[in-house]
Amino acid sequence: KVLDNSQQHSMMVIENESQEVKTGDAIFIPSNFKHGIKNLGNEVLEYITANAPLFSKEYEAALWPSAPNK
Repeated sequence: KVLDNSQQHSMMVIENESQEVKTGDAIFIPSNFKHGIKNLGNEVLEYITANAPLFSKEYEAALWPSAPNK
């Protein structure tokens, strides 16, 4: 999984490690690692993620059960 932090700066947490990241940074997150991102700015944090292989619809539904229907 790669994260492109496209706005401001934030704190990326992967397992028990954390590091401040800023616009233009890309982060590799190994499969099955617990991770999260915290906005350190005052505006809405926007970021882009990608993963491979693609999540199945069932897996996505388990991760985000309240996702809007398309």
